[in-house]
Amino acid sequence: MRKSALLIVLVALFLVGNTVGIYTTLTSQKKLLVWDLQPLWQAGRWMIEGRGSPYSDELTHLLQMQSYGRPAQKDEDNRAFVYPLYILLFLLPLFLLPLPWAQAAWFTVLELAAVLGAVGAMRVAGWELSARRVLLVTLGALVFYPMTWALLLGQVSPPVFALMMATLLALRAKQDSWAGTCLALTTAKPQMVFLLAPTLLLWAVAQRRYRFLVSFAAALGALMLASFVVCPSWLMGTWRAATSYYEAQPFPSPVALMGEVIATKQASAVTVVLVLSLLAGLTEAWWREWRTQPLPMWAISFTLVVTTLIAPRTSLVNQVMLLLPLVMVLHDLSARGVWGKVIGTGLALATVVGMWGVRAAGVIPSDPLGYRVEHVILSPILPVTLFLVMLALRLMPGQDVVRGETR
Repeated sequence: MRKSALLIVLVALFLVGNTVGIYTTLTSQKKLLVWDLQPLWQAGRWMIEGRGSPYSDELTHLLQMQSYGRPAQKDEDNRAFVYPLYILLFLLPLFLLPLPWAQAAWFTVLELAAVLGAVGAMRVAGWELSARRVLLVTLGALVFYPMTWALLLGQVSPPVFALMMATLLALRAKQDSWAGTCLALTTAKPQMVFLLAPTLLLWAVAQRRYRFLVSFAAALGALMLASFVVCPSWLMGTWRAATSYYEAQPFPSPVALMGEVIATKQASAVTVVLVLSLLAGLTEAWWREWRTQPLPMWAISFTLVVTTLIAPRTSLVNQVMLLLPLVMVLHDLSARGVWGKVIGTGLALATVVGMWGVRAAGVIPSDPLGYRVEHVILSPILPVTLFLVMLALRLMPGQDVVRGETR
C-alpha cells in the first residue's frame, strides 16, 4: 500500500514538474498557437464567461482571427468548434487557467495519454510488461508519426485512444460498468469509434454482457442530457459545424485516394466497391470471432484498421489508434520463431522511421496549409500496410496468439 502511494506521489510530482518545464521553456516564452487545442480551450472559456453557444458565428470569427489574423477563406479550415459539447469534459480544469498554463498542462495530459495508451495496447494484446519492453514500446509510441503529430497539434485523439484501451482492458477484466463508461467517453471523437462502438455493443449482446450495454447507454445519455441542459442547441450546432468543416477539409479517406489511383474517371464507384468489400471483410472477421472470450482481439484490431481506411474527411492524427493492431501484429510475429521476430523488428522500425523519412525527403511543404499534400502522401501508408500484414498472418499457418491455438 505504501509503495503504491509513493508511486502515485512520484508520478504526480513528475507530471507537475513536466508541466512547469513546458511552461517555462515553451508556452510562456512566446504567443503559441496550438492548432487543435485553441478551439477547445476558447469554447470552454466562452461558456464559462456566459457568452452563449460555442457553435456561434461570433466564436468562429474570434477563432479565425486568432488563427489567421483574418476571416478564413473558402478552402481553409473555418476554425469552428466542431465537437460534441461534452468533449469539453476532457479539458474542464484547463478553462480556469491562462492559455500558456493551459497549453503546458494539456501537453502533459497528451504525453501521459500516449504512454498509457501504448501500455494499455500491450496489455490488451497479451504482452508481458517487462521494463525493457515497456520502455521500447512507449518510446516508439511517442515517435510514432500520427502520435507525434497529434501531440504537436494538441489533438484530443491520444486521450480518446487511451480510453479505447481502458474500455478493452475493463471488458477483459469483466468490469463492464467501467468499460461502458469509457466507451461512452470515446464518442467525443466519433470519427475514431464509429465502427468500434457498434461492433463492441453487438458483441456484448451476443455475450449477454448487459451491464456493459446499460452502462454505455447511461453514460452517453448523461453526457448528452448535460449538454442539452448547458446548451440546448448543441446537437444542431455540432451538425452544422461538422458539415461546414467537412466541406472545407482537404483530407479524403485512404480508400478514396486508392479509388482515384485505380480509376480516375470512376473513382467514386471504385471507392464504394472498396468500402463495401472492407465492411464485408469486417463482418466476416466478427462472425468468425463473436464467441471469443475474453475479447475478439483480431476482429477489434481489424475494425480499427478499416476505420482509418474508410473514415471520411479525417486527419492523420486519428491513426494513433493503429498502435493497437500494430502491437497485435508484432505479438503474433514474435510467436513465430526467429524469422517472425526479425520481420517484426523490421516492421516496427519501418513503421516508425518510414513516415518520418517521407517527410524528411522534402516532398511535404512546411507551410501549415500544406496539410493536403501531407495527407495524400502519408495517410494510406499505415492502414494499408497493417491490412496487408494482418491478411497475410491470417492466411499463414502458425500459432494464433489471439486465440491461443494453432492455425
